[in-house]
Amino acid sequence: MKKLNEVTPSLNLRIMRALKKRMALPQEAQRYHFNLESGHEGECNFSSMIRDLSSELIIAHDLLLKANGVKFQLDVVMMTPAGIRLYEVKNYE
Repeated sequence: MKKLNEVTPSLNLRIMRALKKRMALPQEAQRYHFNLESGHEGECNFSSMIRDLSSELIIAHDLLLKANGVKFQLDVVMMTPAGIRLYEVKNYE
């Protein structure tokens, strides 16, 4: 398997981590931070699960794209000889 990039914390998550170190976050911001952390953890877990798949795969994480003026993010794009698969990773408890 070839990885084009690694799973990294989003800009918003990095900002929330920095703010949390500097101040007490309001409840709504705490919930937002928790959701960002949970999503990042889910993406890291998914990345670990697919780590040992076929060497014919190409994996890209967190692709930011723009189409028709609309920006969107894809969690995981898996390219195989048979086609391309898109994954939206969720981390429910």
